[in-house]
Amino acid sequence: FMIKHIFEEEFEKGTLTRNPILTLKNPFSQKRCSKKRTWLNIEEQKILKANLDNSIFSKEILFYLLTGCRLEEAFTAQLNTEKQFVEITRKKTEFSGVQKTYIPLSKSFFDLIKNDWQYMFKITPHAMSLKISRYLESIGIKDKTTHSLRHTFSSNTYYLGTDAKRQQYLLGHASINQTYDTYTTFDITITKED
Repeated sequence: FMIKHIFEEEFEKGTLTRNPILTLKNPFSQKRCSKKRTWLNIEEQKILKANLDNSIFSKEILFYLLTGCRLEEAFTAQLNTEKQFVEITRKKTEFSGVQKTYIPLSKSFFDLIKNDWQYMFKITPHAMSLKISRYLESIGIKDKTTHSLRHTFSSNTYYLGTDAKRQQYLLGHASINQTYDTYTTFDITITKED
């Protein structure tokens, strides 16, 4: 990133006649682009809903699905009991333009987690990731991860008619292109009722 930035500045100043960095492929972005994007389709979401109970673990899964936060963000999230929202602290990177995000919670979800909030997210993020992936596999939802719940959140907010800027804000993206091109899966068969 720093080398790219230096070359771009020197090219803009006119010190260089051509920017040699433009001919190089960024291995990081190539790796990201080749990754299969996963989200839970409607049938998988129904399976998940049917298998959730009133346990802390089920509430943690729902938290990821209904807030769209990244794996590690849940461990630093703060619940505002007065206004019924969760404050997510995000790491600011070139892919994330927002430092803090305030995500409103539905009354029913807030009531579900408020008494157990202090007991949620007490294991490491890595352990949580493994636990969720194994659980999804055990109920018949194959090749999905905690991050798949974030993609599902993005797609669901799109189908519910959330405006683009709000969706971008909720996910903490610097660019609307990232929100739509990377995180939102378009399926012509899904309706708002689904």
